[in-house]
Amino acid sequence: MAIAAIEWAFNQSTPNPSAKLVLLALADHADEHGHCWPGISRIEQRTGLSRSTVIRALAELETGRLIERTRRGTTSNSYTLTSVTMTPPKCHHDTTPSVTMTPEPSLETSKKPNRARAQLSSITEDWHPDADLWKWAHDNFPLFTREDLTNATDRFRDHWISKAERRADWRASWRNWIRNDAKFAARSHSATRLDRVRSTNAERINAAMDRHGVSQTREPGRSHLRLVADSDSGH
Repeated sequence: MAIAAIEWAFNQSTPNPSAKLVLLALADHADEHGHCWPGISRIEQRTGLSRSTVIRALAELETGRLIERTRRGTTSNSYTLTSVTMTPPKCHHDTTPSVTMTPEPSLETSKKPNRARAQLSSITEDWHPDADLWKWAHDNFPLFTREDLTNATDRFRDHWISKAERRADWRASWRNWIRNDAKFAARSHSATRLDRVRSTNAERINAAMDRHGVSQTREPGRSHLRLVADSDSGH
């Protein structure tokens, strides 16, 4: 019955070649139910691997749910191939039905949907935000006009095309870009407002000094101004 088990073992995805070799050795010893009980020394002999490598490979196969390990007494284990269909070779008058074991999902199978979801792609020349993204931007940043968002999108697209970078979600990247633009615009607005306040204050100071006949002189070698009262002002 080992032929069907060996064929099954060849078709399994294993973490590394050593684990594959150990799985084949177990399949070579399997009975019609997928059970076997070779010792570590026997597996070493069949695979040519070291004892530590065999032990590590068995643990990896068990973690990947390709085998189940059961303790036999105090010194040995038995192993079950967890998802194998054992079909005996057909003879001329053989009517023995095949014995099918219910497959269980392996770690490799469970990872495939995650890899599909994480597929990367490059941004294209004709990429633009859809209606949902426009609505999100207008709802969260009402001060941005459609022209502002269009200009931001052009810069976003040109930047990432020049980088030739691949990403899983360009919609999320665009939202982050708009958030950063909003932060920059807020800082620029604050700086402009501060400049206006400083200019207004300077104009008020100069006007007050003019009213009181006070002039400004800068002394050589000093960084500050000295106020000098005009002699005609009476101060």
